[in-house]
Amino acid sequence: MPSQKSYAQDYYGYFNGATNNTGFAPVDNGWMYGSPGEVTNRTPEFTSMQKGVLKKVIYPTGGSEEFNYEQHTLPEQVYDSSFTVVSTEGTGPNSNITQYTMKTITFTTGAIPFAKTTIKSEINPGYTSNIPEDNHMLFEFQLYQGTTAIGPILKKKEYGEFKQNYSSFYLQPFTEYRAEIKIFLINTKATLTIEHSPVLTARWQNNPACGLRVNNIVSFDPVSNKQTTRYYKYAGLTNLQKSTGMGMLVPDLSQHYEGGGTCASYTTGSSVIYSQILCNNLAQFSSSSISGTISFGGSSVAYTDVIESDDAAFVNGGIQHSFYTELNDSRPLPKLGSIMPSAPRNLYADRNGIEEKTIWFKKNGTGFTTLKKSESTYSVDNRVSYSFTSYVNRQKWEPIGTLPNNEKLLAFDCGEYKYNSIWFHLDNISITEYDQDGQNPMVTSTSYEYNNIQHTQPTKITTTNSKNEILVQESTYPADYATLPYTAMVADYIISPVIESKSSKAGNVMAIVKTDYKNWSGKIYRPEIVNMQKGSNPANKEPRLHYYAMTSNGNALEVAKEDGIRMSYVWDYENTMAIAEVKNAQVTDIAYSSFETPAGTGNWTLTGTLLPAGSSDLNNYWTTYTDALTGKRSFGGKITKTVSPGKNYTITLWAKSGSNTPTVNNLAGTLLLTKGSWNLYKWNVTGVSSVAVQCNQMDEVRLHPAGAFMTSYTYIPFVGTLTITDPVNNIQYYEYDGLNRLLRVRDIDRNILKQYDYQYNQAITPCANKIANWLPTGNTRCLTNSNNVYTGAKEKEERDENNCSPTYLSLRWTATTTGVGECVNTVTCTGADKRLVNGVCETGVKTLVSSVKSGNTWYCTWKYVWSDGYESATFLTTGSTKCLGGLVEL
Repeated sequence: MPSQKSYAQDYYGYFNGATNNTGFAPVDNGWMYGSPGEVTNRTPEFTSMQKGVLKKVIYPTGGSEEFNYEQHTLPEQVYDSSFTVVSTEGTGPNSNITQYTMKTITFTTGAIPFAKTTIKSEINPGYTSNIPEDNHMLFEFQLYQGTTAIGPILKKKEYGEFKQNYSSFYLQPFTEYRAEIKIFLINTKATLTIEHSPVLTARWQNNPACGLRVNNIVSFDPVSNKQTTRYYKYAGLTNLQKSTGMGMLVPDLSQHYEGGGTCASYTTGSSVIYSQILCNNLAQFSSSSISGTISFGGSSVAYTDVIESDDAAFVNGGIQHSFYTELNDSRPLPKLGSIMPSAPRNLYADRNGIEEKTIWFKKNGTGFTTLKKSESTYSVDNRVSYSFTSYVNRQKWEPIGTLPNNEKLLAFDCGEYKYNSIWFHLDNISITEYDQDGQNPMVTSTSYEYNNIQHTQPTKITTTNSKNEILVQESTYPADYATLPYTAMVADYIISPVIESKSSKAGNVMAIVKTDYKNWSGKIYRPEIVNMQKGSNPANKEPRLHYYAMTSNGNALEVAKEDGIRMSYVWDYENTMAIAEVKNAQVTDIAYSSFETPAGTGNWTLTGTLLPAGSSDLNNYWTTYTDALTGKRSFGGKITKTVSPGKNYTITLWAKSGSNTPTVNNLAGTLLLTKGSWNLYKWNVTGVSSVAVQCNQMDEVRLHPAGAFMTSYTYIPFVGTLTITDPVNNIQYYEYDGLNRLLRVRDIDRNILKQYDYQYNQAITPCANKIANWLPTGNTRCLTNSNNVYTGAKEKEERDENNCSPTYLSLRWTATTTGVGECVNTVTCTGADKRLVNGVCETGVKTLVSSVKSGNTWYCTWKYVWSDGYESATFLTTGSTKCLGGLVEL
C-alpha cells in the first residue's frame, strides 16, 4: 500500500504507481522554467488504483459478496478520415540548369476544402553525383486556381521529404486546382503526392478515466451452497459498445496569463512613481482543478445508463437503468481579471442519480425485446427557489511600490458564483407492459400535483390505468389547516401525515377518510378519531376508529372501533413492544407484567426484587432460567394497583412451588393448574378500590375486568416472540436457531407443536423406510358376480400413509373376513340376461349395437340394458337373416 503522503496519485487522488513524482502540480512542458524531470505523472493506472478498495464482505452466516472492478471510461467521438490520392513523378532534363521538367496534377476539392502535399526529392537512380557545388535549385512547387497562385512557392536545394498543407484558408469547396512541380537537374528525381477532399467517418472510443466501477458482484449463499453473479454494463441497449460515462477526463492543471511587475518608473519631485504594466508572462500550477461541485456525489464519473443482468451476454435478459446525469462545468463569472479554472462553479440542487427510466428486456436473437418500461418525469418548480451569490478572489502577484488603484487591481482575479436551491419534484410515472413479443402495450400513467408549497407533498395523484379508467387521490396535510393541533404540528416540523384522503373514480367521489389528530402530551401528535365518508354527501360521514389513550412515545394504549369493544395494550421493552393485549377493557382497568425489564411494571406498583437477583446473563435469551415461567425473569414481593370499586376483576398469576402461598388482599386464590414447579392461581374480586398481590416468587401476573380477555407476550429483542400466553393461560414457547430463524414451537408441557427445517434449495434427506403403510379408511364393500349377486366375499379400503413410499396416499381394496355374513343373498338370479336390481331378479332388454353383412352372413352385435342403467358386455351372433334393426349392410 502506498503512503498516505504519496505523490503517486492520478487527477482524482487514486494511486497510480508513479515512482518519480516530487509533487502534485505538473509543470507545463511549455513553461520556460520547466524541465522534463519536473513533469508530474498524474495519469490513471488501473492495477495501482485497486489498492485498498473493498474486495469481499464475509457475513457471520458464512455468506459472502465479492466485488470485481474495472476502470471508469468516458466516451469521445473521433473521426477517421479517408483521402482521394493523386500523384506524379519525374526527373530533370539535363545538366543545363536553365531547363526543367514540369509535372502537373489537376484535382477538385470536395465538401471539406483541404489538401496536403508531400514532395520527395532524391538522386535519380543510375546517377551517383550529388547536388552541384554551386548549390543549384532541385525543384519548385506551386499550387494554382486557374492562373492565380495559391499559397507560397516551395523551393528546395536539398534532398528529402517536404510536406505542405492547404486548409480552408487557401481552398474553396468543390473547386478545381492545379499543382505544378518543376524539376531542374537530371540527377534529381521528385515525386509529388496530393491527398485531398477528406471524407470523415465518426466513431466512438472509450477513454480510460480515473477511478473504478463495479463490473460484477459474486454472491455466495451458504444455505443453498450456490454462487450467483450480478453483472453491470455501463452502456445503453442502443449501443452496447459506447460508454455512457460523464465526467472530466483531464483537469486544467496550469493557466498562463500576462502578469505585472516593476517595468518602469518615473520621478515626480522627490517621489518615485512605479508603473506596473502587463510585461511578464506568468503561469499558475495546481494539483487539480476539479471542484467537488462538478463531481457526482464524490465520484469522478457518473453514467446515464447502466444494464444489470445475471450473465454478461444477457442470455436471460436484464434491466437497463437510466439516470439523470448532468455535468456542472460552468465557470464562475469573472468580475475582475480572468477566469479561474479551479474556482467553485455555480451550484444547483443535485438531481444527479435520480432514475428516470427503467427497461426490463429479454434477448431476441441479436437484438432485444422490451417487456416492461417505467418512465419518470421530473420538473423544477420555481415557486420554491433561492439564489445566493458568493465571490472567490485570487491574487496573482504582489504589487510593488506606490501604484494607482486601477493598476493595483491588475494583480487580482475576482469571480462570481451562485448557489441555487430549487424544488425538483416527480410529475409523472408511466409504466408500460408488453407481451413476450414486445407488442400489445398496456399503459398505466400516474401524475402528481403539488398545490401547497408549505409542505411540498403531493396533493393530487391521478392514475389512468390500462382500462382507461381515471382514479384520483386527493390529500391534505397539516399545513393545509389553520387550526390546532395542525398549526402546532407544522411549527414542530411535522408536515407529512395525511389528514384527509379523498378517492374518486371517473369524477365520482368514492370515499373520504379524515383523521383528526391530537397532541396527546409533549408534542406527541397522533390520531384521535378516524372518520369515513362514502360518496360526496357529508351526511354520510361517520367515525370509524377512536383512540382513547397513548404512551409517552405515541403507541396506542386504548383503541376501539366506533361502538365496538375497547382494545387496550400494555407496553414494555422501552415502550417498543406490546406485552399484553386485552379485549373488552379500558387501559385504566388492566395490569400485567412478566417482569422482563426493571421499567416494565405494566401498570403495577412494585415493591420487591426481580428474580434471579444479580444475574449478569439475563440478556442471553437462549439460556433457560428456572426462575421464570415465561421470559427470563420473575418477581418476589408485593405489587399493587388502584381499581374501580364498582367493577368485578379477575386476577391470575403463576407461583413457584416452594414459595409462600400467594395472596390477593390477604386472601388465598383458587389453584387451577400445576405445570412442573409452577402453580396457576385465580382470584375474582369486587367492591375494592385497590388490589395488593403478595408472593415470594411469581410470574405472568394479570389483572383485568371480568369478561375481558388478555393475551400476553415476551420477546427476544431484535429476534422475535419468546412466549405467547392466551386468555386461559395456555403458553406457547418459541425457539430460534443461530440465524434467528424460528426453529420450533412448544406447548406449556414443552411438547413440540411445530418444528421447522430449513433446507433451501437442498435435496431432502432420503427416507430410511419406503415401504408402504396401508391403513384402513373405514370403507367396505361386498363383492358381486356378473348378475350383481353377492358372492359371499367382502373387501376393505386401505390408504398408504407413509410419505416416503412411492404409493403415498394411494387407495387399494383388499379381502377381509370381517362381516362376511353381510354379503349373502337369498334370491337366485342366473343367466346372461339376468341381473339383480333392487333385490329383484330382472331380465335385461336385448339391444342391437351394430350389424354387418359379409357375403351371405349377418354379424350382429348386442348388449343387455337393465332398468338401473347398467349395461352388459357386448356379444356377437351370426345368421343368414338380417339382424333386427340392422345398421350396416355390405
